[in-house]
Parts: sequence; C-alpha cells; structure tokens
Amino acid sequence: MKNKDQAYLLFNFMQEFDESESRELGKYHIVYFYDQNGEVSLEGKKHYSNDYEIGYKKIIFKTKEQLTEFAYRFIEENHYREIYLLSTSDYNVAIESCFDATTFKQVFKDYGLCITNQKSNSLFGKIFS
Repeated sequence: MKNKDQAYLLFNFMQEFDESESRELGKYHIVYFYDQNGEVSLEGKKHYSNDYEIGYKKIIFKTKEQLTEFAYRFIEENHYREIYLLSTSDYNVAIESCFDATTFKQVFKDYGLCITNQKSNSLFGKIFS
C-alpha cells in the first residue's frame, strides 16, 4: 500500500487539580487532526492506545509520551509518511506570521515535533509500499 504524505495534529496542554490526589495533573488533548484530505476522523481509533480517555469530542492523554506513542502508531497503521505535532501555545505564537496555506503548514514544520514512520523510510518499506 502506498504511503500517504503527512498528517498534522494540534494539541492542547491542560492543567487540572485532582482533589482525590490533592495535586496538579497535566493532560494533553487533541484539538485538531488533519491531513491533505481534511480532518482525520478518530472514531473507532481507541485500539491505538489504552492510555487515553475520551471526553466530550476530546481524546485526552495523561502524558506527552502517550500522545506521541498514539501518533506514531497512527501513522504506522494508516501508512502516513510522517506526522507533525504542535501545541496550541506554539501555534498561537507562530500563526501570526502565516499568510497562506503553505506558510500555515510550515508552522508545523518549524515549531512542531515531527514523527517519521520508520517502516516507510527503510529500503524494504519503499520497495513494497
């Protein structure tokens, strides 16, 4: 199967107070997830990770490592070449410099974390994709 190009994932970090543990807890949730065809549906994607919970129209991760693991499994199983993860705080700073779709994608490349599908980069992967 031929690999798809790139996916882009915008996430938000939220800090909440957990009364049961009497401490601050951070959580990461996906704000927007899209590729060249538009928004990527996450319906039925729970099998990519057991480390998140589904809230109202949100998928929430307890750590950034769990979010990146989710992204890596997603691109591997859905045959994307790479995915860019960007926080909303970095997005808000960088978006002011955008004036078209090309510079919008460049924000993810300049300020985001790029996760590459290692299977698609191998010689074996290129021959059989």
